[in-house]
Amino acid sequence: MFQKCSIPVIFRRCRELSWLFIILAASSGCIWKTTLFLNDFFQYPIVVSFKVEKFQRLEFPALTICNLNRVKFSYRLCLNLSIPLDTCIFDRDVPTDPFRNEGPLLMSERRSIFSCSTTNSVKNNKNSTLIRFLSRYILMDKDRRKRIGHTADQLITKCSFNGRRCSSRDFEEFQSLRYGNCFTFNGKSNFKAVSNTAGPLGGLELEFNVEFLQYILQTEIGARIAIHNPKEYPALDENGINIPPGFETSIALRQIQIKRLPSPYKDECVDYSANDVTYNNNQKECVKACIQAKSYASCGCVDPTLPSVSEQKVCNMSSDSDMCCLNEVMDNMVNNGTSCECPLPCLSTYYKDTISRSYFPSKDLFFVGMLRGQIDKKDEFGKLLFNHYRQGSGKLKVFYSSMERKVIEQKPVYLDSELFSNLGGELGFWLGLSFCSLFYSISVAFKLLKSCIHYWKIIYK
Repeated sequence: MFQKCSIPVIFRRCRELSWLFIILAASSGCIWKTTLFLNDFFQYPIVVSFKVEKFQRLEFPALTICNLNRVKFSYRLCLNLSIPLDTCIFDRDVPTDPFRNEGPLLMSERRSIFSCSTTNSVKNNKNSTLIRFLSRYILMDKDRRKRIGHTADQLITKCSFNGRRCSSRDFEEFQSLRYGNCFTFNGKSNFKAVSNTAGPLGGLELEFNVEFLQYILQTEIGARIAIHNPKEYPALDENGINIPPGFETSIALRQIQIKRLPSPYKDECVDYSANDVTYNNNQKECVKACIQAKSYASCGCVDPTLPSVSEQKVCNMSSDSDMCCLNEVMDNMVNNGTSCECPLPCLSTYYKDTISRSYFPSKDLFFVGMLRGQIDKKDEFGKLLFNHYRQGSGKLKVFYSSMERKVIEQKPVYLDSELFSNLGGELGFWLGLSFCSLFYSISVAFKLLKSCIHYWKIIYK
């Protein structure tokens, strides 16, 4: 027979069951909200902040300038690699055909000159001269390329920064396969130039001479410049600007800085300045190394116009099969994505430019200032001199339009410390859970369990 229970006992058991129901309901709500938070937290969301910082002094960018012509016409015989360098520079009694006995076709602009489908037809047209020129140039060593190109003194005729005179000695030299000898102001090994004021007086001003009579196989006349972060090498092909002679080109800059977050956040940026060999020195070099790796895997050789390691065989560009294979690799990467593990840099500095031009020089400046009034500008000879000067000389001004820096920064929505504070908040809100209440809940559960065991014994006794 069932034992009778008193009303106080039944009331106490009902109260305990009610508490148990409330605890279970609150626990369900707590688990639901905590799951939502954890799901959001491990997505690592970010917010993007925008701010403008004002400076009294602002670090000046690096400026790299090259002549669009990489080989001087007077040294064209040096393209014949069988002629010693000193002979072809100083001795004019040498064979006049620099392209005889041409070697393998290795060139930087191969994709722009011919494609795989039109190789045979292009080899017989007017581009064949340019192809032979490039095949010779790419086979030269760095010293030979340097000697037959334009020098800094020849390219940069006048220079000033912040109103103070500078010279070609303030430019760091490096070589570009596409543009020959190039020169960088405020590069990695130069002094750190700082602009003290906005406007032309606080920037770089230089005059250049491209020596247009020395051009060889070049359809454009002028200089190629790139404005870039002093800690990075210039991307002349991607971000360069052509500066024509006969004009004063003014470039007003505004500095923009982008700060990204590393893994596990979405961009998974890396610090290229750490010189991690996995990613090379910057993102562009990383992509080039990736292209070479994919080319080597598919073709058994690499593109000679891009950096490569000594273990990789260089493709022969006179071979149609090699050329078609390299083109196929590039086309696949363009159409299907590069799939290269080359993350964005965590800190990027860009320069938004506004370009304006005016004629340079004026006739009055040329005849009064440069020729010191010795020749009348109305004379035919004076006109010829003026036109000749404008065909090869130009002026460039680069300066900040504002001493402000726009900063675009990624920030995490949740900090690591917020994980525990949010979990504690959810537990406190739903369960009022503390050290004491936790033990009280355990004691209630123990009493209910004890009561259930007691009634179970009574029923099945």
